Amino acid sequence: MKFNFIFKMSWKGSTNVLLSLDFEAAGWETMHQRDSKSFRKLKTIIFTGWLFAALPLFSSAETLLTEPEALKIVFPKSQSVETQVRTLAASQRDALQKKAGLRFPETEYRMFIGHGKEGVDGYAVIMNEIGKHEYITFIVGVSPKGEIRDVAVMDYRETRGWEVKEQRFLRQFRGKSLADPITVDRDIVNYTGATLSSHAIARGVKKALSLVQAFYLQPAGNKQP
Repeated sequence: MKFNFIFKMSWKGSTNVLLSLDFEAAGWETMHQRDSKSFRKLKTIIFTGWLFAALPLFSSAETLLTEPEALKIVFPKSQSVETQVRTLAASQRDALQKKAGLRFPETEYRMFIGHGKEGVDGYAVIMNEIGKHEYITFIVGVSPKGEIRDVAVMDYRETRGWEVKEQRFLRQFRGKSLADPITVDRDIVNYTGATLSSHAIARGVKKALSLVQAFYLQPAGNKQP
């Protein structure tokens, strides 16, 4: 017996929609007459196994915020926003990785600086952290005092763990500094079904704080612009 599977997908916006799945089999009529229940059961088993095997290959990428929209969230009162590309020296990377217990693989980071009437009123960095299978892109805003001002998810590509996009999760980071653990199950509450995504956001927030501290807020070396 030969099966031909027809799997049709369409993208409405950025959401994957399953439209149809058709089964065809040579000699189906004969088998249908002989044992239709067995054939339907076989189709169900084959489809279920195929679906679970293929599920990780399909991601429901969703763009929630453009860069300008994200910057408005973390710099709500800034009159202008400056972009800088800062290079992380080897000595800085070693110090950050040792202190934070996290990896900083990139050598350059694009930083954003908000300017108001009285000077610098904040910093921000866009982070890309791996969830279960895909990267999560989010912006982290930091105050001149080195505290989290806001966090907003820009692109979410995972098929699960969407709870981390919501404010009930993201608001936990407001006011956090490097004096806090910023760790899931310590000072960050994890949501069921979003464990790896929760860890990804927490990891990126801590890295963003470390970068702002290294580039702009540390007493020696690089100063605030």
